[in-house]
Amino acid sequence: MIWSELQAERSPPRRALFRDAGLTPSAHPARLPDRMIDDARAQLLHWRPSRREVALALLRQLSEPKPRVTFERPARPLAPPRFASSIRLHGLQADRRTRMLYSSRTLAINGALLPLPDRAHHALMRSFADRRELVVPPGRHPLPAAIIRHLYEWYLAGWVHPPCAGYA
Repeated sequence: MIWSELQAERSPPRRALFRDAGLTPSAHPARLPDRMIDDARAQLLHWRPSRREVALALLRQLSEPKPRVTFERPARPLAPPRFASSIRLHGLQADRRTRMLYSSRTLAINGALLPLPDRAHHALMRSFADRRELVVPPGRHPLPAAIIRHLYEWYLAGWVHPPCAGYA
């Protein structure tokens, strides 16, 4: 799985990884061809992903919820300005099914990656992932609109909730 994530990062769209040109129909169509195994092995041996590529692939893969996991979307979602105000006043909590990880300056939540270029917000979002609740200390400069937009998307997906919403 991790190899496919890494390969997807590097591969241009619509590029065939394996070709079967010149092959004839097999008497055993379910058998994995030796040539395919050898070609895949050769690709793996020659390809050296960067540390960053490996980290991003792991973040995406390991934060992805299991297929059977579902999230409850808010029945009556807050409007974006009210949501932003709620975060400033009460913070935010991760749903118990939400998976969050981080590495360097990237946060992963349920398979989605969020780059965190600003050092001040990086620490706050790391704390959110570790503690599973986001508390914006009074007097701290506000979260940028881009992060609020991501948090709002996650709220609409049921991944995060205002603490007063009654989710555990």
